[in-house]
Amino acid sequence: TLTFRAGISRLSAEAVSRIYDETTYRTSRLPMGFYDQNPAGRVMTRFTSDYNNIFRIFGGPLAEFIGLGFDLFAMTVLITVASPWLLPLWLLQALLNYGVYRFYLGSLRRERREMALKRSPGISHFAETTAGASTIRAFGRESMFQRRFSHLNDEYLEQRMRATTVFVRFSLGMTLATAFVLLLTGVASIALVSRGLLTVGAVGVAFAYLGLSSTILQSFFEWLGQFEEALTGLERMNEYLRLPLEDGAKLPAGAKFPTGHQREDNTSFGLEKNPGPSGGAAVEVRDLWMRYRADLPPILRGINLRIRAGERLAVVGRTGSGKTSLVQALYRLYPAERGTILVNGKEAATAAGGTEDLRAYRREMAYITQEATLFLGTIRENLIGPGEDILSSEVENAKRDAPLVQALRRVQFLREEATDQEYEYWLD
Repeated sequence: TLTFRAGISRLSAEAVSRIYDETTYRTSRLPMGFYDQNPAGRVMTRFTSDYNNIFRIFGGPLAEFIGLGFDLFAMTVLITVASPWLLPLWLLQALLNYGVYRFYLGSLRRERREMALKRSPGISHFAETTAGASTIRAFGRESMFQRRFSHLNDEYLEQRMRATTVFVRFSLGMTLATAFVLLLTGVASIALVSRGLLTVGAVGVAFAYLGLSSTILQSFFEWLGQFEEALTGLERMNEYLRLPLEDGAKLPAGAKFPTGHQREDNTSFGLEKNPGPSGGAAVEVRDLWMRYRADLPPILRGINLRIRAGERLAVVGRTGSGKTSLVQALYRLYPAERGTILVNGKEAATAAGGTEDLRAYRREMAYITQEATLFLGTIRENLIGPGEDILSSEVENAKRDAPLVQALRRVQFLREEATDQEYEYWLD
């Protein structure tokens, strides 16, 4: 039994970890419009609450649940062989418990889904508050954000209490079903013993069997009820697994789930840079139209431009004129509605979506955003990105002269002649 449960727990943990990895593969490749329309709290709930519910149930208790199933089977065989006359009572008890489970099944699913929905706004609000902490303090609006968070948290706790109440009623229904069968057994036993059709010892055996089986049955259906919470999380994760990726995006070759998405291969999309005055690639944009959503007006309307290799171009305009949108279109963060982008005469993006490797296409470009982000990881990873094993001399020089490194030297986090090992220090 111990080996069986350990084996099932191990397989369950590996399966749940695979679900997490596969969901991460796809979520990191979803269109930017997905993140524009879905609050951060909703996405975080998938990878925290929903995933934890799946892991909490399937990661270990699944073995307990399967073990209870074997116990029920063994109990049925034992009663059938040893005391066949108890089998009708045993089946009645099983049917009553199943009826209670089916009666509360819809409520359990509904309340737990609602609980997950109530959790997301609070997480989103907390994330937004921490991101804008300096602005909130500057305008003295701490109390407003605290009240808002308290209100959202109260709504979540109230919904959690409603879900708990439904589960308590479900457990109480199971107990009442068992009590009814025991009462029926007691009344029938009195009548049968008084007529000499049943001995007192047989009655004792009947109550012992029914008492033991009722505990197993109730535990089985209560675990089945808790599995509904995990299945709800699994359904929500499955929605993310099957969302369409952005045009041109491919899953890693190691992705296993057959969701119909393209996978990476060994081919790459090369821009074949033309050597200009300072190297680089020629870029041409023809009649480019782009909008962020189908229900919004276009932000780019018929843009035409040509940038020669080695040429510098400044795009100037007021806020909302489309400067950032143009860069996002070039980088294919948002799909073009109409028009063509050519890099060295090779088509890089169209309204229908390119067929080239999007990741390889972007690796040929450099994009510096106006909002700097410091990621959790080593100094090396923040300067050049993770997964880069070999650095050119230019990258090494840039790394040592980067403003981040200079700032770290000023606070004596790095010595003047920093070693490669020091660049592996973690930032937190």
